[in-house]
Amino acid sequence: MITAQSRYKSVWGALEADSVQAKNFALRSALMIDINECCLRRAISTAGVMDRLCIDASRVVDLKNGRVDKFSLEDLVDMAHRLDLKVSMEIV
Repeated sequence: MITAQSRYKSVWGALEADSVQAKNFALRSALMIDINECCLRRAISTAGVMDRLCIDASRVVDLKNGRVDKFSLEDLVDMAHRLDLKVSMEIV
């Protein structure tokens, strides 16, 4: 039972009762932040983001607004690669 006094290791643990889904959200969130930061750093326009990432305007809005639930991990990895970002995985 989640109470007002509950403590969580991450915001995702507070938002998602399933720990596996919470960890997946955290991974997707990290990728979304890096993708957004890359686009801002490179000053890529919305049209440029649409073209480069092969997504439509509504998906760009979802990406910029951090709608983690709208993107799969695979989609975000593909987007990162389209921006020439290196994506690596560490299993511990």
